[in-house]
Parts: sequence; C-alpha cells; structure tokens
Amino acid sequence: MTGKEYLEQAERISRLIDQKERELKTLDGASIHDKRLAEVRAEIAYELENLLIKRYEVFRQIQGLSDINHIDVLYRRYIEGEDMKHIASATKRSVSSVYHIHADAIREFEKRYRDELEPLIEG
Repeated sequence: MTGKEYLEQAERISRLIDQKERELKTLDGASIHDKRLAEVRAEIAYELENLLIKRYEVFRQIQGLSDINHIDVLYRRYIEGEDMKHIASATKRSVSSVYHIHADAIREFEKRYRDELEPLIEG
C-alpha cells in the first residue's frame, strides 16, 4: 500500500465517523426505546470508537513528520478533507506549491512509516 493510499483511508474514516454520529443522533431522537435499539446504539458507539482510534493513529503519524509544512498539508488534506485549492488559499501558497509540498510529504511519510502501511479498514 502506498503512503497516499494509506492516508486516504483517514479521509474515508472521517466520513464513516460522520455517518455513524448522525445515525446515533437519529437513534437517540427515536421515541422507541427497546432492547434491540439499545443494542444497535451500543454497536454503533463501539464502531465509532474504533474508527476514532484509527483516525487518531493516522493523525499521530502525520504529526510525527519532521517538516511542519508536510504536517500541515497532510493534516489539512487527509484529516480535515480539504482539497488542494482550499489548502493553497488557506496557507497563502500557489496550488502548484501545495502539490509539490504534498508530494514531498508523501515521500517522507512513506520513508518514515513504510513498515506500517497496511489497510486500516476494509474496502
């Protein structure tokens, strides 16, 4: 698995977290409170906790890089889910500069974590 593919999982995990949080809110708003619904709530909460732990692991790895620009771009792209144009605007850089920093950051990430680049989630 490449560093980029590994990091893209964090983006997917963030979306899954959002979906599970919305589902919990929906269930919490339900007027029915039976045993099965409580089991579903607990299952979703457990899945949510596991996803948060996995996303935190990616966050921790990004934070372990040596270059603050690499950290910033990878965090914004894969944890916050921002696109390159938005990152360029927010960091007052050109889009091409952000792409260059991103490529360098991916290389650093792969070099540093090459033994850990395994799937975090299925699919």
